[in-house]
Amino acid sequence: MANVTSQVVLHPAVSHSIKVGATTLGRDKAYRAVQNFARFYAWLLISRGKKTDAARWTALKSHLGTARKLLRLGKPMEHLQAALRAALTSAPPLEQITTIARQIAYFLYLSFDTFSWAQSIKFANFAPDTAAKISRLANRSWLAGILLSIVHAAVKTARLRREAKLLHAEKHKEKDLSLEAEREAKLRLIAATRAAVRHQFIIDFLDLWNPATSLGLSNLNDGVVGIFSVISSLMALEKHWDTLAAGPSLDDFISGDAPPDRIILGNPRGPRLPAHLKTAIPSGESFSKIKKDLRGLGLHTVCEEARCPNIGDCWGGKPGATEAEGRSAATATIMLMENTAEAISRWGLGYIVLTSVDRDDLADGGSHHFAETIRKIKQKAPHILVEALTGDFWGSLKDVSVVAKSGLDVYAHNIETVEALTPYVRDRRATFRTSLQVLEHAKKEGVRITKTSIMLGLGEKEDQVLHTLEELRKVDVDVVTFGQYMRPTKRHMKVDRYVEPAEFDNWKKVAEDLGFLYVASGPLVRSSYKAGEFYIENVLRGKGAENKAKKLLAGHDSTTLAAET
Repeated sequence: MANVTSQVVLHPAVSHSIKVGATTLGRDKAYRAVQNFARFYAWLLISRGKKTDAARWTALKSHLGTARKLLRLGKPMEHLQAALRAALTSAPPLEQITTIARQIAYFLYLSFDTFSWAQSIKFANFAPDTAAKISRLANRSWLAGILLSIVHAAVKTARLRREAKLLHAEKHKEKDLSLEAEREAKLRLIAATRAAVRHQFIIDFLDLWNPATSLGLSNLNDGVVGIFSVISSLMALEKHWDTLAAGPSLDDFISGDAPPDRIILGNPRGPRLPAHLKTAIPSGESFSKIKKDLRGLGLHTVCEEARCPNIGDCWGGKPGATEAEGRSAATATIMLMENTAEAISRWGLGYIVLTSVDRDDLADGGSHHFAETIRKIKQKAPHILVEALTGDFWGSLKDVSVVAKSGLDVYAHNIETVEALTPYVRDRRATFRTSLQVLEHAKKEGVRITKTSIMLGLGEKEDQVLHTLEELRKVDVDVVTFGQYMRPTKRHMKVDRYVEPAEFDNWKKVAEDLGFLYVASGPLVRSSYKAGEFYIENVLRGKGAENKAKKLLAGHDSTTLAAET
């Protein structure tokens, strides 16, 4: 019973609901939905002659309206700030003007609404004519803001349509593969932006009738206006829910832009960065060569986009290391299969890690693209060892099988953190148990090595980390890496603490004692950091370790091998 209760209480949906409810916007939209349902239901009861019952719902509507006004006391200043920020941007002139005007209109609406709130709680006592005038000014400002928002949406949609048309024209005229990935990324961004604009347009259209009816410009009854407002409130709440759930986009990850109302977990103050986590600026001939090849082929790497602290070490290496020893590992985002395979074959690498952002837009989560890219790499450079670092494919074991049977050498999927912190750290759709199932299924499909990664410094407890390692061994995971969680941008979780190197050493020993074939543990260790050194270090350790590596590559069971000395 306790286990069932904990599963319900700690369910990601419950955790996310708390996050949404903790924001002013989340509470306001939830209250507004109930308030307008009360408005609709009171009208329905009155139309059926049940005036006594309707009075309760009318009172509920009134009380929620007062509560919402209290919640929004600081909102006028937010809209004024938004207007000033818009004035400083370099947006197209008409879009900039409509944005500034809209924010000023909302500033006026909420400012007048503050006086209405003061009147409703008897803090101020205006004459009836004055109170009515304030109400009219508030509704006029609200209506103006909505109309400006609709005009802004129309102007922005027209611009985005023109940009998409130009990109499609370039795509048909020019066959340069190096620009193809960039064009596709721009088209996806435009499509997503247009969808967001359409969503807001529908909300504005539904909200329009509220002030219009109050000003006598529309003859819609309270029932219709109430239902319209309920729908628009739920749509706005859904948008806010998705914004918090989705977390940062790749563009946000790079730019560091942070939206308002973002929930920040972890240590609220944030510890100072210790000296052992500071790295040199990347440079060198090998680094420059890899970067030039990537740009020429239109490819992108997580190394750059996630600002990995080890990029200079991995890409630079020792003089001649990339060609002579083949010990560098690069992590390439899957964009174009042929270009990825071509780039990798040029560099003379011994080990490559392929990964991608979660492809929620694809039915198979990108599994077939993963598999085909791996096959093409093996065709062009059979000697290269390939690791695929995948998401959980929403728990679809069928898609896991597609990647696992592609001819890869290592299947990696990151558990990220301990089970108790998973709902707070990872996407709300990801679960600790699903990740274990992915790793277990990959092994059952014949993958020789499975691998995962754990971040420390998120607030995890020692017994929770130990439990995580034990669960990973139960599904026969071979390789685990430990690294320090580093906060990429201000909209991400703050670091709870910086873990000392000695603690990383301790976890390395604990994991090895549990039977993991290989453990990489250190503040700067990342899932893909010098991944190929696993094989090299096994050879350098001596005959016993070398035999272990050879047996593993020959297909022997890793659980048995881990116990050998």
